[in-house]
Amino acid sequence: MSEKTKTDEESTGNIVEEAKKRFKRSQEFYDRSRILAVEDTKFALGDSDNGWQWPDDIRNARKLDKRVCLTVNLTAQHCNQVINSIRQNRPSIKVSPVDNGADKKTAELLGGLIRNIQVSSAADDAHDVAAEHSIYGGEGYWRIVTEYETPDSFNQCLRIKPISNPNMVYLDPDCKELDKSDAQWGFVFEDITKEEFKREYPGIDPESWANDERKAGWFDDENVRIADYYYLTYADDTACLLSDGSTALKSRLPQGAVVVQERKTKVKRWTWCKLVGGHETPVDKVEWLGDYLPIIACIGKEVNVNGEIVRKGLVRDLKDPARMVNFSYSETVQSLALQNKVPYMAATEAIEGYEQIWKAANLENRAYLPYNAYDDEGKQLPKPERQPPAILPAAQVDLLHLSTEQMRAASGQQ
Repeated sequence: MSEKTKTDEESTGNIVEEAKKRFKRSQEFYDRSRILAVEDTKFALGDSDNGWQWPDDIRNARKLDKRVCLTVNLTAQHCNQVINSIRQNRPSIKVSPVDNGADKKTAELLGGLIRNIQVSSAADDAHDVAAEHSIYGGEGYWRIVTEYETPDSFNQCLRIKPISNPNMVYLDPDCKELDKSDAQWGFVFEDITKEEFKREYPGIDPESWANDERKAGWFDDENVRIADYYYLTYADDTACLLSDGSTALKSRLPQGAVVVQERKTKVKRWTWCKLVGGHETPVDKVEWLGDYLPIIACIGKEVNVNGEIVRKGLVRDLKDPARMVNFSYSETVQSLALQNKVPYMAATEAIEGYEQIWKAANLENRAYLPYNAYDDEGKQLPKPERQPPAILPAAQVDLLHLSTEQMRAASGQQ
């Protein structure tokens, strides 16, 4: 990174104020789809303990009625097939020489440099985390940062880092490219405790911040929100055609270069800022030496439906078939579990004096069940008899098979 530079945005307004307006706008854009994304991710990770694959009201009602409420999570396996396929065939970067000034050897050197960055960054983990989130909820991210090689070094190196919570990333809603490479700005948020904040920024007092920032979610009684904020500005410059046929910007002309033609142009300038809580100015700000926003999006399925962006992963279409599976198995097990709970039909006189034994007849394994064979007048009483067991309906068995087939059809995987 270079030394701090003054940008056009600084001269026209406050960086933090502009950043928070952009954040609010992107929050309104992303929040609806992310509520569904969280529900989809929880559904994919549902099990019998958390019950995330059952609607709360139905699950609670079945518990009150003491009915079977099973979670047979076939959704995770459908997702794992895609995730494992990505892990077996990981995407890789290849550098190809494509213009007159390029050569194969340089391309190989650059390719080796990129592979070294990926290996030293454990980039596969970052890619896997982003892929999993895109399959579950429809969007995942990783980012590129710079780090000093050692604590006492002044040399910086590039690193690829995972973003474990995609809901902490907000990008420019106006970008059109599927990979979000045309984004003009972006945020990566992190919540830290107030104790950690005071240790990192001892000169800033959170108690002095306005309550409006608390309402906006920038801090609360326990945590402070910090953000890496990247934004793009354009600087006026002049493109120069040199006598040897090469080109250069006038601001970076080599000494002694002979210019044969000029034209006005604009140059991208990326800036990185560190924003904390309700602080009115960035606590740090430098120029980011890159052509693109260093936050890479991994999107599942994204379609513009009459102006509304619909974004989802694999799970969304599996939810209803998965609920059919859970309901079918639960009802089938419920029916089978009641096979030994079939009640007895008995005359009151026949079990008089043995009520407690007959009450536990479906709970205990007794060698025999006593009953009164005759009444007080010596007349024979009807013998208590168990009713025929419930027959498992054929339609219920068919629904089991149909529900699993529906899941295969929804995911396209057999």
